[in-house]
Amino acid sequence: MKSITMPETEQLDEETKHQLTEGVKETMAEKAIVTNKEKTFTASQMWNRHRKMSSASDRIRRWNRN
Repeated sequence: MKSITMPETEQLDEETKHQLTEGVKETMAEKAIVTNKEKTFTASQMWNRHRKMSSASDRIRRWNRN
């Protein structure tokens, strides 16, 4: 019987910790360009969504296509 074991955690010495933290170079984004346009949700779109989920057979048919 095989058993799955987790490896023991290793303790890093201070010199290794210093080397790992010294090598991190990151840049911060100062300006973010956001182009989210609010899309209007029309009554016809709502009707089409409602019509598509109207029956269980439609759901099964859509599920079988995927």
